[in-house]
Amino acid sequence: MPKDYYEILGIEKNADAQQIKQSYREKAKLIHPDVNKDDDAEREFQSLNKAYMVLSNPEERMQYDKGRELPTYTHEEVIEILRQRDQNNEFESIFRYRSRNVYPETNYKANLSAVQFIHVLILLIGILFIADLSLKRPALTAKVFEVNELFNYTRDVNDIGKKQVMASDFSFQLPAQSPLVVKGDSFNFQRSLVFGKLAIVKAGSNKAFQVIIQRPFTIGMTIIVLLIALLGLSPILNPERKFNAAIIGGFLCLPLFISLFLT
Repeated sequence: MPKDYYEILGIEKNADAQQIKQSYREKAKLIHPDVNKDDDAEREFQSLNKAYMVLSNPEERMQYDKGRELPTYTHEEVIEILRQRDQNNEFESIFRYRSRNVYPETNYKANLSAVQFIHVLILLIGILFIADLSLKRPALTAKVFEVNELFNYTRDVNDIGKKQVMASDFSFQLPAQSPLVVKGDSFNFQRSLVFGKLAIVKAGSNKAFQVIIQRPFTIGMTIIVLLIALLGLSPILNPERKFNAAIIGGFLCLPLFISLFLT
């Protein structure tokens, strides 16, 4: 009667894959025919290989535990199966990194209060940008300091005819079809309420031009951030999704603030 495979490997029936592999390696070092010169070394090594081949394969191990008949393999076939399996494991170890560190699962419910606070903060940031985009500071008057062809700066054919108008401390662009603007013309302008971004440029007494500064990226990103914050504060999402939404919303706030320097 053949020996029990668990007995051959010297492991318990509830042993996991790592324990099976470790026991096989330890025993293989002891009974390998190149090391062990006993007459039974070759036979024992073959039995060890077969036991490892079956128990290291979840499907074959399940069949073995249920007492079902397994396919019959020659020693050469067992060696070839183990060799191919080792190659596959080596491939996975290269291209599928598996961390040795085992971290406990995140307790999303325990962190829910902190996540809610982050969503409130993200919501306030969104409201801050909405106020900046919607409300304006009182109008001021300025004079045109210099007018240049925008094409001279960009060398872009689409900018031919457009004007770069310089004031004392800021500049803005005029479309190609805009009325003539010359140095010394006066105009009114307004800045955004919170961050002081140039928002509206209106004609002065000569009614020469009118420009409304567009910030489409900031508008779109602000809407997305507000929606994420509102979803995170609503009961629609479970704690895990609230946690993920807080991370996404926090990251999206960064390009919002960067846009203040680019527009």
